[in-house]
Amino acid sequence: MKKLLSSPAVWLLLIVLMIFWPFIFFGKVPLPVDTLVGAYLPWLDYKWGYIVGVPVKNALTSDAFSQFYLWKELSIDLFRGGIVPLWNKYSFSGTSLLGTFHSSVLFPANLLLLLPSGFGWGMFILSSALAAAFSMYLFLGTLVKEKASRVIGSLIYAFAGPMTTWSQFGTAVWAASLLPLILYCLDGIIKSRRLIYFPLLTFFTGLLIFAGHVQLLTYTIVVAPLYFFYRQKKTLGKINPNLSLKVILAAGLGLGLGAVQLLPALDFFGRSIRTEENYASFFNFGLSHWTQAIRLWAADFFGNPVTINHFSSFSYHEYSSYLGVFVLPLIVSFLPNSFFSYLFFASLFFAFANPISHFIFSLPLPLLTYSSASRIFFLTNLAAAVLAALAIDNLFADRKSSRRRLVFASLFLTAVTLIAILFVDGAHRAISLRNSFFYFSLLSAFLLSAVFVKNRFILSLLLVLLFSLDLGRYYAKYNPFVSRTFIFPDTPVTTFLKEQKPPFRIAREDTNLLPANSWTAYRLESVEGYDPLFSSDYAHYFHRLSGNPYENRVSRYALLEGINHKFLSAANVKYILTKNTTEASARSYLAADLVKEGYLPVFTDKSVTVYADPIVKSRAYFVNKLRFAKDKAQMGRVLDDPQFDPTTEAVIMGEPFEPNFGQNEVLAINHRDNEVEISVRSQDGGFLILSDAYDPGWRVYVDGTKTTLYQVNGAHRGVIIPAKTGQVTFRYEPASFKLGLVITLASLALTPLYLLGLHLLKHR
Repeated sequence: MKKLLSSPAVWLLLIVLMIFWPFIFFGKVPLPVDTLVGAYLPWLDYKWGYIVGVPVKNALTSDAFSQFYLWKELSIDLFRGGIVPLWNKYSFSGTSLLGTFHSSVLFPANLLLLLPSGFGWGMFILSSALAAAFSMYLFLGTLVKEKASRVIGSLIYAFAGPMTTWSQFGTAVWAASLLPLILYCLDGIIKSRRLIYFPLLTFFTGLLIFAGHVQLLTYTIVVAPLYFFYRQKKTLGKINPNLSLKVILAAGLGLGLGAVQLLPALDFFGRSIRTEENYASFFNFGLSHWTQAIRLWAADFFGNPVTINHFSSFSYHEYSSYLGVFVLPLIVSFLPNSFFSYLFFASLFFAFANPISHFIFSLPLPLLTYSSASRIFFLTNLAAAVLAALAIDNLFADRKSSRRRLVFASLFLTAVTLIAILFVDGAHRAISLRNSFFYFSLLSAFLLSAVFVKNRFILSLLLVLLFSLDLGRYYAKYNPFVSRTFIFPDTPVTTFLKEQKPPFRIAREDTNLLPANSWTAYRLESVEGYDPLFSSDYAHYFHRLSGNPYENRVSRYALLEGINHKFLSAANVKYILTKNTTEASARSYLAADLVKEGYLPVFTDKSVTVYADPIVKSRAYFVNKLRFAKDKAQMGRVLDDPQFDPTTEAVIMGEPFEPNFGQNEVLAINHRDNEVEISVRSQDGGFLILSDAYDPGWRVYVDGTKTTLYQVNGAHRGVIIPAKTGQVTFRYEPASFKLGLVITLASLALTPLYLLGLHLLKHR
């Protein structure tokens, strides 16, 4: 027992668990749903046990519950019902669930969500931090000698910078945890040539794809080969072609292993808003300004959103680069000629604004430049963790010279911080000074320990304690832990909507009324949604729902901005939620506009009223007229035509045809997740529209016979119905998923054969 408690790995485990103490000891969940119940209607109308309502700790992390938690909870629910999570029918009138790469619905750790609500998510987030810490601990075992160095490097990697600010999103930290494991396998292949490292490399590469963070996948594809060739030159003195080929095959099998996720994502990406949106360009592609460099060692120099005193024009969340108070002095005190030194400075160069980085991130490079450049701080964090561990090793080995450099570097950063405070405007200077005092105090304690403590064990203990205090405080300050009861609780409004007979869709008047995608938790469907990846065709069609021109600029937010009654009716929007207010709204309509359009108030609870459309179209309906367009521009002009009525006619892009328009009736709709069955009575034949979002992966069968599926009105599904038809079935069967599944299964089968081949070659 004594030996176990003295193990550095056990100490690392205990430190990580202590950082998660609100979850471990009190069952509070690392999910910012305090923002849900404390800032959004209809939950805001209730106090949830507080006198004045639930206090909100950090609204910047709301994507954690409005996207990532919901997608994973939905996918697990579908798996539980024996359904492959291919399609999400709850937002954007339906959208690809598997193809939305960051939904990571196939990641094995998602199985933790089978545990009771809240507890499963807590274990999922805690496990990601443990995985990141121990993967770096394992990797550092090949690079450093001191056990304290391994523990400290692991803590830096698991809790510094973007690892903390992205922790509760559930994808980035898991993906980051796999990068050191991949590098560890490459080291093992070079040094020992043990065969086990090859299938492990395959396995970890596949897991990285399933983890769902596209930037870390891209960075790994760049960094891992560079590291492998660098280590070969350093260790073997040359590049070994045979060894390189074996590694390429192992990594290729890993990419094949993840093909069932990767191919649908690439397919969906090409049809999504991502290439049109130009989101990153609005904040200089996420490149940090040089003034933000102080956040590398003083995270709260410009304040903190949690304490509501953040005053920088740069987002605290997106530009998080904090490495810890002590890391830069350590790196300066001992900067080896190593791969990680180059990586550290290269990542900083590309993260901060300069002509070269600006040019690169302004290029349309898929999977890299369509998001914030600040994500490259994940690589800075990786390099810093390794360099800091090496520096602590050197501190123990060469105390005298290391101490001098350490003191000089610390004094230099202290001077830079003090000078920077002088340039802060007077209104905010007190914030910078007060927050910097904490960092000065920690740095002083660190220097006193490094310079005056002679005993190696005590020094190791003090250093681990100081790093734990610094990074643990940083994590705890930023990330909320909340009561499980806040995870999408029912209100009278949500209960009313859940009790209505489906299928129908909802919309809302304002963004602080039902945050985007939150309706998914209640299994309600909407024409709205929020996602960096959703269909570009649907985004343009959605403009017409809002009363805007078809060709308006697309956005990741599909938020209703106005009423176009006919289009909303054709999209099966039966209920619209409004706030009870007489004040002018930021939106273009109020309850009075709904009444003017014929909507009826059917339910009111405190600040929220639900209006219903009494003439809403069924989810599936027949039209009596078709129009045709030669191209997308012409189709947009038809949709913009005030005379166009989507409840009775449709526009199709392509060659004209003339179906029969006879007596037809929709009898019943059985709307499931990857399949929709519609019973019809067709006397003479006609044209049927299903107002679910179009996707080329959908197939349609009329009385069991596959037939042509048409993209109507730019975003919905249509099919010609012959006379005497009784059953129409839509099934989601994307070719990219089928091909990806075949490749994944083939890779699984080939991996043991590949290992057998390596074994035979080794013995020959």
